[in-house]
Amino acid sequence: LKLQFLYLIETARTCSATSPTMQNQLAEIRRMHAERAAKARAQQDEPMDGKTEVKKTGKVIGGKYFACPPSQLTMKEYEAVVNRYQRIQRQKASRTVKRFDIDEKTAMIFQSFAAKHNMQKQRVAIMYGTIEENGVVRCHCCYEPEQESLGTYANLLDDKRLPKVDALAKALGFQRVGVLVTTPYYKPDDPILSAREVLLVAESMAKHGLHCCLVQVRLTEDVQSFKIEAYQVSEQCVDIWKEGTLSPHPKDGKFVHSDRQLEAVQEEERSGTSARQQVTKEATHDVDSIWFTVPVAIGNFKAEIGNMFIRLNRPGEAPPTWDNVSIFLRDPKRSSQRFVEKVNDFPLLVFLLDMLDVKSDVPQFVQAVLAKDAVGMENYETLIKAACHLI
Repeated sequence: LKLQFLYLIETARTCSATSPTMQNQLAEIRRMHAERAAKARAQQDEPMDGKTEVKKTGKVIGGKYFACPPSQLTMKEYEAVVNRYQRIQRQKASRTVKRFDIDEKTAMIFQSFAAKHNMQKQRVAIMYGTIEENGVVRCHCCYEPEQESLGTYANLLDDKRLPKVDALAKALGFQRVGVLVTTPYYKPDDPILSAREVLLVAESMAKHGLHCCLVQVRLTEDVQSFKIEAYQVSEQCVDIWKEGTLSPHPKDGKFVHSDRQLEAVQEEERSGTSARQQVTKEATHDVDSIWFTVPVAIGNFKAEIGNMFIRLNRPGEAPPTWDNVSIFLRDPKRSSQRFVEKVNDFPLLVFLLDMLDVKSDVPQFVQAVLAKDAVGMENYETLIKAACHLI
């Protein structure tokens, strides 16, 4: 194209610039330049290798990253973006969850690990359950994935079994409803949620829905018993988490660090009125976790599915074996139950995933469990009893 332009310039010296031939050639080359520029811009906007990386051609406006910046924003639109992505304000209550109920046995057995290790090893579990009417979410069972249990937090590891557990839960009519954690904090001045816990529930809400909660098991102030509390993070925190700009503060566990600058907006009531006004806006990259934390009422209930079998992946504890399955099935407390009722236990079903095919066996097996169909369970009963040396 450059050579063509030079040729045309040279030709223009000897030809009239207003001749039809000259004008047509110039118009054609301008069109080709425009097409090439448009194609280059389109390729620049395409994600590479399916990754949603931040593109250098984008722009941060009012605290929000725009891959394709708008040509203009009205003051109302700009103010809305700033309030959502830059000015961090407290959200007093959850807009999606009125109460979170957790199965009694699930909570009891989960906290037993922390008690056994004097809160020196922390745990995380994925909660599965249902969304009921009137904003009530229920955890029926949980799964403790592969993790490194440390003194102040648990570091989640890659767990190849997790997709199978998700499929099992879905077949049972459950979905992810959040995460269950232990925490060593118990003093009044300790953070309600640590930065890691804030990011953990933000991830859960972003990936699995705004109904997800974090249920925290922590010591009481007298260190004599446990208390269980439920929390979410603000929807604003979830939006910012999706950008990938938040991380735990490297030195102070109660602060969430932001790669880009935020504004912590402090509000207070005006005297003699219920109206509120903004009094300070502090620019910062580190936000106290309490600014993102939203408390949720918590209750308990007794789930229909059992939660008594030995848990997998617990450090310092032997993993369950078929001998444990045999003991579980022969337990005198279950003597009045049929086999199809005995296996209605989530940790046991998770253990059985090693012998069940997710696509062909799990749907049929779970259907028999839910319907209490002894006939539909016959073939699986034979296989399981044989593995336990019960026949």
